[in-house]
This record gives sequence, structure tokens and C-alpha cells, in this order.
Amino acid sequence: MAYGTGKAFNHMTILDGGSGQHAGKVGEMVFAQWMIANDIQFAWSACDKGPVDFSVMLDSRLVGIDVKAKERNVPANWEHDAHVLADQGRYVCDIYVFCNVTEHQPTLMGWCGKKEFWQKCRRVKKGDAEGAFVEHADAGKLQYKNLRKMEELIQYARMD
Repeated sequence: MAYGTGKAFNHMTILDGGSGQHAGKVGEMVFAQWMIANDIQFAWSACDKGPVDFSVMLDSRLVGIDVKAKERNVPANWEHDAHVLADQGRYVCDIYVFCNVTEHQPTLMGWCGKKEFWQKCRRVKKGDAEGAFVEHADAGKLQYKNLRKMEELIQYARMD
């Protein structure tokens, strides 16, 4: 089953015909379910096409969370990369949550603060090749194994 509008969601869409929308919506859905299961109150704002997908009140301040989902044809692997487009580094956002989607099955891989992500990531340029894969756009990449565990986000969300 494919979800999408057949067109770019916004100016940052890099896959033809908005094909990445499916993974993005699945990632948002599984993260929302995860927050509900962990009794974390949130507001979903992805439909507004803004810089974040969710807003959460953490430590008496509103925190913006952007879910980054990647559809792959292989199961989740800790050696794979979390990926954020370089242009999104300037967006107002506090936390990235990463999701791997394989055959419509989502796996939350972890999270990272925006500042921490951009300090630790390796930067790639559009056209760079890694094996058979060629980068679609300038981006930052960080292996899933270097992300914070989802349980740490629960602790962070419950800090008083």
C-alpha cells in the first residue's frame, strides 16, 4: 500500500512524485503511538508543513521534534545511517527522531538533539557515491548505533 499525493509535499521533498511521504507518515504514526504508550502528551503539527512534526512540553519549555523516516528494502541495521538534509539544519527544531521503514514495518531507531546531530554527523554532498547509492542532496549522516535510545527520550520527557 502506498501513501502520498503524487507530488512534492514541500520544497524539501527529494524523491520523485512525493514517494517518500509514505515512510514519513508511517514514521510519524509509529512515533505518535510510542508517545501515547509512554504517556507523553504532544501536539502533531506535521500537516502544517512547518519545521517540526510534533511539539512536546519538556522541562517547562516547548520542544519541537522532527521525525526522520527512511524507507529501505532491507531490515533495520544499526550500521545504517540516520539522515537529515543539510538545508534542514537551519530550521527551528530541537530533536530528531529516526525511523527505519521496511516493507511497511517501522522501527524507531533512536533520537538525537539537533545540535548534537550536526556536531557528530558526517557531511555528504549531492552526487557523492557510497557503493551503488548516490546522494540526492547535501545532508548530514550519523549511524543509528550512535543515536540515543528511545528510553532516554522517555526519561528526558519526564524530567521535572
